Amino acid sequence: MIRAIQHNCARSNAWNIAELETVVDRKADLVPLQEPIRETWRIGISHLAYDNRKQTRIWNVVRQGNGLATDQRTELSRGANDDVMVTDVKGRTEKMTRIINICYRRDILTGESRVRNLNWHRAIRQEGCTIIVGNINAHS
Repeated sequence: MIRAIQHNCARSNAWNIAELETVVDRKADLVPLQEPIRETWRIGISHLAYDNRKQTRIWNVVRQGNGLATDQRTELSRGANDDVMVTDVKGRTEKMTRIINICYRRDILTGESRVRNLNWHRAIRQEGCTIIVGNINAHS
């Protein structure tokens, strides 16, 4: 079983720290985050037990030594790079699961979202399990 906790950090240092404390305490395997704080002066938030896979608006935090094989599928998120992260996850006994982590934000200049540029037919697995997480709401 893959233990996952998803959270929107609202670009808050306090929320980022609280989330990492929670996932360490609960021993989560995979943590999709949206709107983590932006690193300034190369100072960010992390934990030694976890490996951060970072893009501008989204992170996937993976627990080290948990037996999961993860593959970040950057070719599936083209066109929506900062707003979508596609990761294939496979445990020792589980079938492969695809996690699509989304941060839905509109471009200030165009009013469009890069999430709409994603090739959803390729991103969603036709055979197997796909889980979509993120800050998806009514106007998305």
